[in-house]
Amino acid sequence: MTEKDGLLLPEYSSTESYYNTWESRIGYWILLGGTRHFGYYEPGTLWPFPLTPALRRMEDHLHESLDLSPGAKVLDAGCGVGHVALHLAHKGLHVQAIDITHNHAIWAQQEIERQGMQDTVHAQWGDYHSLDFSEQVFDGVYTMETLVHSSDPAKAVAEIYRVLKPGGHVVFHEYDHIDVSKPPPGCPPDLVKAVIRVNTRSGMPGNQAFDRGVLHRIMEEQGFVDVTERNLTENMRPLMRLFYLIGYLPYLLICLLGLQQWFVNTEGGVQGYRALKRGYWRYMIETDTDLTNASGMPEPCAADPGENSDVPPQSTGKSEVYQQQGSADEQSDLQQYGIKDYHLHRLTLCAYHVASSLDLLTAQLEQSGWKTNRSALATVNRPDLSAPDDIALLTNCLLRPLIVEEGADIVLYVHSYAGFPASAAIAGLSKSERSAKAQKGGIIGLIYQSAFIPTEGDTVLEMIGGQPASWQDVHPDIGLVKALDLKQTFYHDVPEPLATEACKKVLDHSLVAFNVSSGPVFYGTQHYDNRRAYIHTVNDMTLPPADQDKFVNNSGAQWDVRRIDTSHSPFLSEPKMLASLNEALSISSEGHLKPKVNREAHEAESLNELVPEGLLALMDCEIGYRIFAGTVGVRRLLKLFDKYKIKTTWFIPGHSLDTFREECGMIRDAGHEMYTNGLHGYSHENPTKMNLEQQHAIMDKTYKQLRDFCGKPPRGVVAPWWESSKEGAELMMKYGVEYDHSFSHHDCLPYYLRIGDSWTPIDYDKHPSHWMKPLEPGTETGFVEIPSSWSQDDLPPMLFIKKAPNSHGWVNTRDVADLWRDRFDYFYREYDDFCYTVTIHPDVSGQPQVILMLEKLIEYISSHDGVEWVKMEDICDDFKKRNQPVKGALLPAEHGAILENPDVELQKA
Repeated sequence: MTEKDGLLLPEYSSTESYYNTWESRIGYWILLGGTRHFGYYEPGTLWPFPLTPALRRMEDHLHESLDLSPGAKVLDAGCGVGHVALHLAHKGLHVQAIDITHNHAIWAQQEIERQGMQDTVHAQWGDYHSLDFSEQVFDGVYTMETLVHSSDPAKAVAEIYRVLKPGGHVVFHEYDHIDVSKPPPGCPPDLVKAVIRVNTRSGMPGNQAFDRGVLHRIMEEQGFVDVTERNLTENMRPLMRLFYLIGYLPYLLICLLGLQQWFVNTEGGVQGYRALKRGYWRYMIETDTDLTNASGMPEPCAADPGENSDVPPQSTGKSEVYQQQGSADEQSDLQQYGIKDYHLHRLTLCAYHVASSLDLLTAQLEQSGWKTNRSALATVNRPDLSAPDDIALLTNCLLRPLIVEEGADIVLYVHSYAGFPASAAIAGLSKSERSAKAQKGGIIGLIYQSAFIPTEGDTVLEMIGGQPASWQDVHPDIGLVKALDLKQTFYHDVPEPLATEACKKVLDHSLVAFNVSSGPVFYGTQHYDNRRAYIHTVNDMTLPPADQDKFVNNSGAQWDVRRIDTSHSPFLSEPKMLASLNEALSISSEGHLKPKVNREAHEAESLNELVPEGLLALMDCEIGYRIFAGTVGVRRLLKLFDKYKIKTTWFIPGHSLDTFREECGMIRDAGHEMYTNGLHGYSHENPTKMNLEQQHAIMDKTYKQLRDFCGKPPRGVVAPWWESSKEGAELMMKYGVEYDHSFSHHDCLPYYLRIGDSWTPIDYDKHPSHWMKPLEPGTETGFVEIPSSWSQDDLPPMLFIKKAPNSHGWVNTRDVADLWRDRFDYFYREYDDFCYTVTIHPDVSGQPQVILMLEKLIEYISSHDGVEWVKMEDICDDFKKRNQPVKGALLPAEHGAILENPDVELQKA
């Protein structure tokens, strides 16, 4: 077994064994005539037949993407039975084809010879992880859905880079997907299992690794510098739909018989289409078609063709980066915030850096539900390009395709030098300007992080005092500026080995870009009022804090300035903090993301109905947050649980049931397990402070109260403060209560509670022999204990209580989440079966920061195979089915027995 983020995965089948199965041989031959790739259709096509022309169209698309002249020498890295290689050879290319599957290489060469194409194409066995070719021998290299079989994609891409000539072209037709270890809310668990099963049984560890952006990043890290993406998902969808329709009924029978492992292609067709419909995976083309470009950065885009043009903006360096619009499921999750279409962070990095430097930040933002789209600048390592080229790239290749073509709403985050071209590139693209013209999409906010804010006529050099910075090494002879002492300059607070790896990616920057005057700038227009923020990096060795203050003050605009104690590169040193700050600025500013309904106002109105006029201001703090808990907090938690389709167990004091009838009815009607039980007190009384008569009185009232409210007797109990009296457990059993959640004899496994244990406390007035005695075990019971833990309770760290000397309330939710995740990770690793109970209170977990923490925790736990969210009564029932009480154990009575017979005696097993 292997492990990814706590998710155990089987070892992968070999590629050869997958293709040699009878299902693969017959299926590929009958459906695709032996071809091993998808076809190309116009989006929206419903009738996929005939299939052969569609397969050839995908190969034509590959040929166009390679953009090579006849006679060019090309490597087919995974040729299958040779159909793609032959098609390109017929178009004039000279193709060397390899395949890791011996039969494929043999059949491909036989077909080549049958067609008499030996002079222009040759097939042989080969492994793209270790190519048997000299360096720089191919004009182009391509894969057609074969890199997914790579056991080490980085090594394979490095080998491809090695054999490619300077100026050569590479095209990868591959898939990418969401992180299967962290599936989004609502993702069916069987779908995750099926995806993993298909990847493993079809020998596709590369596909398992290709989370969104991974292949793009690998290409950049291995030396490719003009990497672009194109999304062909809609073009291959018709064929995927056909596979689904053909395989659906057979797959039902296969599942019924438990034979999924023997029919991987059938499962892949059915479950793959389900995942495709949800937007969980995409068919992407990754290209680098300009390796001679010494810069490694894209050429500027040509002039924008206009608002109504059917032709997307074109770039001479093929630098367009298009993002697929979110799936319907993703959009529905975002629409609760009033988001139309979808919002994303458009992230643009500073001078000297490649786009993958932002990966840690984008990962954090995407984990919180944002879509991200990041890029570097045109002038990185390009002495012939300048600031106007960066403006053209940002406007025509990045912003306008997303805003004009896709109608996306964008929060634009720019870093360092990127602020200089961005200030001009945003012209006419604000949300308010476009809305006034009845146009969709636009920039809804600006976030400048330690960035230049130019005024018209400024140059970058003038803005830093007219002289290069001490860390800049200017080379006029080659037109580039190098950065010195990279760790100290950019990454002095970035941990190792991340800092060293980041240094390896730093490139030179265009000298002329720093000496060109700025034209008109647009951040200061009214369209961005209350929508612009500046993140000031206090410990910055690249752009001194004094310069950052000067930029803000000289801009003439009002900025929401936030100061953070980091280097110039918090996207590496503090990505979580920077992502949180980006989220807060994006959501809080006027005109940014607002709920469709002002829920807080609605909840405040409800509160005013509950409290007599004038009394609210006189209430003490404790009563205030108790009312918050019973109204606002409960409603927020119910919304959270409904979002993730989770049913929970609520232990509610009787006083709360009497006071907040509407909210308690909402809990009951939503299908949650609900107990007051007296067992959690009427007013949360401490059982150890009461005599037996008092405990009886509270139990009688609250047992009947809850039974009448819910229409069924209560089954479980939590002692207030997790403190049970010596009579408590036996008393609960006489009421017919079946389980308890107050003790911690174990931390993750249910057990039958033993009652009446005794020990001798220390008494320093007596001889030690008085207390030096072992614990005396009490009586075994059939009373199920579901363990509790203060380490998994939200109240101690996150609720301030004035009268408690050790009260907290300001503990960072990320620290709490780390603790809770670590405990889950240990249990998941060490136990095949366990229960993981988290105790939350509406006055604590109803707070915004805790809700966000819980969302992430739920998504993290749900990403693990075999996890099931259940009520405590389900845990109790499961435990009792598996385990019998020991002989002689005291057993709970029938429900409500003590109400009928006050002298009821407990029976023994």
